[in-house]
Amino acid sequence: YCNLTPLSYVEDRIRRRIMLACCIPKGNIETSVKVDNTRLGTGETIRIFVELANNSSVEIKWISCQLLEQIDWHSCEHYTSDTKIVASQKISDLAGIKCNTTMKQAKVNAIRPSSSDCKSTNSINFEALLRVPDYTLHTSTGVNYEIKHNLTIVAQTKCGLTNVSIRVPVQIASPQRQNLIRRQQGVEV
Repeated sequence: YCNLTPLSYVEDRIRRRIMLACCIPKGNIETSVKVDNTRLGTGETIRIFVELANNSSVEIKWISCQLLEQIDWHSCEHYTSDTKIVASQKISDLAGIKCNTTMKQAKVNAIRPSSSDCKSTNSINFEALLRVPDYTLHTSTGVNYEIKHNLTIVAQTKCGLTNVSIRVPVQIASPQRQNLIRRQQGVEV
C-alpha cells in the first residue's frame, strides 16, 4: 500500500551563491519555491510557485520548470539510465533580471508572472502549471528497474557562471487511486 494523499513541497528563502569559473563570487540568488502537490496522477496538473531575488551582479537569461522522468534498468553487471522531459514551461522574455535593471513582463502560456508581486526590480514571482501527460509512467521500483520523477526549476545565467537549479522529487500514480483516496478524505473530485 502506498500513501497517495497530497504532499506539498516548500523551500523558503534559500540563498544560492553565484560563481564565475567556480572561484570568483558574484553574489547570490535567493529562491522560494512552493509546489502544491508532489503526488499526482496522469492527466493532473502540478502548480508551482517560484520567487527569485537576484542579489548578484549577473543577469538571469531565462527560467524553466520541467517534469523529468528517469528510468534506471540493471541486470547482472549491466546498467542503463534514460531521462526524458514529460512536461515543460519556460520564461525567456526576462530582459535580464539583475540589480538596478527594470524587468519586462514575461508572457508565456500557462506561466503568469505578476509585476505587482515583485518586491524590487531584481525579483520575479511567477506561477507555472504543468500537466502530467497520459503517457507518463507511474513512479515505481521493481527487481531490475526504477522509474522516478523530478520537478526541476532552473534559472539560467551566462556561460561560465553558476546556474540556479532546484530539484523536487515527484510521485506519479494512478489517477483513479488518487481520486478514491480524495473521496475517502471528503475532498471533491
